Amino acid sequence: SFGGGMATGCAIVARGELALAEMMGGPGPETMTLGGLRGTVDWAAMERELGPKAREKIHDLFVGYSLMGKVRERTDLYRTNEQLAAVGAAYLHDKIVPRQLNESMLSAIQDLAAKSSVMYLPGSHVFGFTQGKTFVNLVLRSFELAQELKKGQ
Repeated sequence: SFGGGMATGCAIVARGELALAEMMGGPGPETMTLGGLRGTVDWAAMERELGPKAREKIHDLFVGYSLMGKVRERTDLYRTNEQLAAVGAAYLHDKIVPRQLNESMLSAIQDLAAKSSVMYLPGSHVFGFTQGKTFVNLVLRSFELAQELKKGQ
């Protein structure tokens, strides 16, 4: 989830042999204003404190602090890591991290990892957390891709 987004951003800027397994991630904190968690924020209280359009103001602030957004701005950092093997997964019915944010992360993985695999799984965000075996399988798959990369396949 949010940790996956952070891990992906770090894997992209790091150099050296890496295996990444990212699941259900978004590019930054804007998930709080666009995704299913937006309903947990007391927007009326925020508007009393920040004035009208509090959600838009906070969203713009969050986008400005998005790790992936910052990485994409730096062309010296946003480039293929020839030693990165990555697996990414999103759930088709995820209401916490909106599809466009999931797709942003998955496309970054495909663009920047030397060897990658991306998949869409049936289910939701909560379902994903209850299926520990799914994440373990993603981690194992990222190790397999790393081995293939090392062997030059």
